[in-house]
Amino acid sequence: MPAETLSILIADIAGSDLPDIFVGNDFEPSDEIYVNSGSKKFAKTGRSGDIIPQGGLTTMSITSADIDNDLEPEIYLAQKNMTNAIRDIDPKTLCGEIANIRERAGCEQYQFLVSVRQEGERERNLRACDVIIDMRLRYGCYALLVKRMAAINNAPDQCDIIKKSWPIIATECLAFFAPLRKGKQALISAQMTSKAGVNMLYKRNRNGSYDDVAEGAGLTDGGWSWNAKFGDLDNDGWQDLFIAAGDPSVQNYHPFSCTGTQE
Repeated sequence: MPAETLSILIADIAGSDLPDIFVGNDFEPSDEIYVNSGSKKFAKTGRSGDIIPQGGLTTMSITSADIDNDLEPEIYLAQKNMTNAIRDIDPKTLCGEIANIRERAGCEQYQFLVSVRQEGERERNLRACDVIIDMRLRYGCYALLVKRMAAINNAPDQCDIIKKSWPIIATECLAFFAPLRKGKQALISAQMTSKAGVNMLYKRNRNGSYDDVAEGAGLTDGGWSWNAKFGDLDNDGWQDLFIAAGDPSVQNYHPFSCTGTQE
């Protein structure tokens, strides 16, 4: 199925000593696993999650390494994850390390606009945009909130409010309510289920399937993770994890101890 695929992992996921394929997609369709059945043929797993319980909703990176030195590689799935409360950080602090004055100012404006829009979504209040001085940006904020509120309220008629002044955003608004194409519902029903807002670390269990152990390892939160790579960065014989974030929050470095947990 066509998708916005951002990452592909080729590894023995099913434990058959054959390379399988784990496809990470941003939004729909959900992530996909193709199990190698031999003879250059692959079978797509279904919704049941017999191997991997859940994929990510906004998967950006899938990587694998043996982080606890038990000769069984783990699988790490990184996605858009804002639980580190970037929205609560002052824009000047968030963008403070940018040396170029013009770029820093642009970053501060962008982060301010994002925080205003997010507050409006949380409070479901268009008036949150009133703090924006630039009228063009303020009305753009109104339009984006109208689009979001229309989806939340399941009210396609609300898209008409912005149809004249913001036709592109109005088109996006109406697209949310468009009927599914023929056969698409069946495809969606067969997809792997998705989990949003956290990164996942999958470890193989005795049944041959995987359990998410990210919380115990301290690896659920990576900001807006765009890429993640394992490597022994401190030369202690244990794989560490480096997460590159696509938001000016931080790059995340997670050293592991001999127990396979984050130090």
